[in-house]
Amino acid sequence: MSDLTPAELPPLAAALRRYEGIPPEQVRLTTEEAAPVLGVKPKTLEGWRVAGKGPAFCKVGRRCTYRLADLLSFMDGARFTNTREAKTARRGRAFA
Repeated sequence: MSDLTPAELPPLAAALRRYEGIPPEQVRLTTEEAAPVLGVKPKTLEGWRVAGKGPAFCKVGRRCTYRLADLLSFMDGARFTNTREAKTARRGRAFA
């Protein structure tokens, strides 16, 4: 990676650098760290959580975290080869 300090890195790059070499199943990201992985705002993730949409999350006490493996799996489930396929799938998917 680059020689930038963590404070100089964008939040996503800093989070990924911090967890470099750790298996994705063991990496837990906060809502603020997980949102850029999906390209959405933290408020969007919070809304998906309340509505039961979006990626799986872990909740211990009041804190919600996302496993990096779950975020990657969620993105794999949202992959399409054309817009028609995406439109058809969206009708039956958890997120809109």
